[in-house]
Amino acid sequence: MLMDSRLEIGSAGWQYPSWSENFYDEELPPEWRLTFYSNEFRFCVIPWSDWGSASQETLEQWADDIEPPFRFFLQIPMEQVAQISKLPDVLQQHVEGLVISSNHKLTHIPDNLQSLAQQYSLHLDMPVDTTVAFPQNILPCWRNTQPDNHDYQIAIIHDPKVATHLRDLRAQIETFLARQPHNATQYLVFDYIGLSIETMRNAMTIASMLPG
Repeated sequence: MLMDSRLEIGSAGWQYPSWSENFYDEELPPEWRLTFYSNEFRFCVIPWSDWGSASQETLEQWADDIEPPFRFFLQIPMEQVAQISKLPDVLQQHVEGLVISSNHKLTHIPDNLQSLAQQYSLHLDMPVDTTVAFPQNILPCWRNTQPDNHDYQIAIIHDPKVATHLRDLRAQIETFLARQPHNATQYLVFDYIGLSIETMRNAMTIASMLPG
């Protein structure tokens, strides 16, 4: 059962090799997996590699496969942000925000992002200079290497070592929650090869035990 929480747990995509053995039933058709995932988790970040080349029919099917309060975040490389205009309306209404990624350090907010922020909440998964001033609707993603002078709504865990021990995972979650922006819901995303469903459930358990 999904519970109200100030911290939601999710993953980048809903297809991981080990999940076929200990999460999805072997008789569950692949096209039903998103619906199954949405019964336990309230959001998912869809990687650009999945949605950037998907057909309109596939994008519309994803929208049909979920029900509120489930939401999508769409990951997109900085150089591809113009492609967001190609999203069908039926999927756009289920998009909570965009996770914009880059390996280059952000030193200022470009004009195209400021324009895009009028339609979506933007979360920047990239190194950020400490001098960057973030306008409304744009925030950096927490990486545990970002400076502490920002608020964060999304944390992305790319390193599986962070989630190996429950004590370390709890410490990461507590540090992230300490940077909550204006009592907004925060989102913890696991994004690495070999992600286990047990790790996701451990994070949900930890989140439920922390004071609200």
